[in-house]
Amino acid sequence: MKTTELQISQEELIKGSLNKRRRRRYRGMGGPMPPVPLDGEPYQDRIARATEREREHRRVRLPEGDGACAAEGCAVGSRFKTSFYHDKTLLCGADVEPGFLNTPAAHHLKALTGNDLMTTEHKGSSMSDLLRGDFNILVTCNSRLMVKLQGDAEAWARRLLWVEFNQPKAAKPIHGFDTWLLRNKGSGILNWMLEGAVRLLAVLDAHEPFPLTAEQRERVNNLLSESDAARSFILTGVERSPFPLDCVTSTELFAAYLAFCDERGWSPLSQRAFEMKAKDLMVQIHRACPSKHVNREGAGSGQRGFQGVILKSSGGPEDDSREREGADEAF
Repeated sequence: MKTTELQISQEELIKGSLNKRRRRRYRGMGGPMPPVPLDGEPYQDRIARATEREREHRRVRLPEGDGACAAEGCAVGSRFKTSFYHDKTLLCGADVEPGFLNTPAAHHLKALTGNDLMTTEHKGSSMSDLLRGDFNILVTCNSRLMVKLQGDAEAWARRLLWVEFNQPKAAKPIHGFDTWLLRNKGSGILNWMLEGAVRLLAVLDAHEPFPLTAEQRERVNNLLSESDAARSFILTGVERSPFPLDCVTSTELFAAYLAFCDERGWSPLSQRAFEMKAKDLMVQIHRACPSKHVNREGAGSGQRGFQGVILKSSGGPEDDSREREGADEAF
């Protein structure tokens, strides 16, 4: 019996090899493929079966069930790792690194929560699936997470909900407090969560946005502004001047940026990183090109900075008028 199976396998192997050689020969001759291959099955039937398999494979599979899946920062944008998200509704990132949302792959989180269709691949296989991005994502971190906005702050503002844990540590911590809560207060916690779920579903059924308090909105907006602090500063702290002799040196611009961040309790960028960003932002927002020879009255040339702009906090109206008069006299 084993010999017969071995002989059949060898015959099938030889037949497949002949089929490959025959197809190569016909392609090399430039002629059409033979209507019936050596195994007797018409090519049209074989193509039809392959097309049906491809259609079945590419049908959209919506996530089902109440499963959860751990999402690591490096795996967010991986086409292989997203294949594990099938049949899940909650993705969890526990104690992520401070740069979790400040990486080029962070924009995939918007697709995973924006009801987008994505293609996932399985490692070691040529097959692929479609994945619907209607997940809930829970991320915890011990530090303040900065977001790589890439010019899409509104999309992040619609998706982010920041729950801040700022309570002081208990003087006498209870070991296994979570277990004690579930055992003694579990029914009350569950009822509280169900009551909130009912209220939320009523809001969503009315096609209204997710309810947020003014404090929650301010918290998210402040985080997004801090994530792009250089742009926020140049938008609000610098303005275009109609007088060409007005200028701001790079040193003055960075000092004003540091004061801007200190007033808001933000962590500033290094001087080199800020100046690299400021070059592009000043051109985009104020049409001010960087110069190595800014001209300022009373101070020699050769300073790096930007011509035709001023700092909004540089002085009051009287100081501005005096500078304008000095500029007119120079002409």
